[in-house]
Amino acid sequence: ERNAALLRKAKAEQMTIIEGHCDSRGSTEYNLALGEKRALAAKQYLVELGVDDSTLSIMSYGEERLDDYEESEAAHSRNRRVEFRAQ
Repeated sequence: ERNAALLRKAKAEQMTIIEGHCDSRGSTEYNLALGEKRALAAKQYLVELGVDDSTLSIMSYGEERLDDYEESEAAHSRNRRVEFRAQ
């Protein structure tokens, strides 16, 4: 909700990329699809909160950009995330 408030205030011409990330388990194809699904869900939620759909795009990185390389459940949890990048 805080991100939605910030994005609603942003200039309409500024694009935001919503990046979906996964942990290292599963195949590359599965994780890319899961990252896309995660990013799309975040985008849909932001749109429901009033963010202009035309200012948002999604990108899936799957397991390609891990935040934590350990193989613990805590590390896997940190890697399952969505990040926002202003364009």
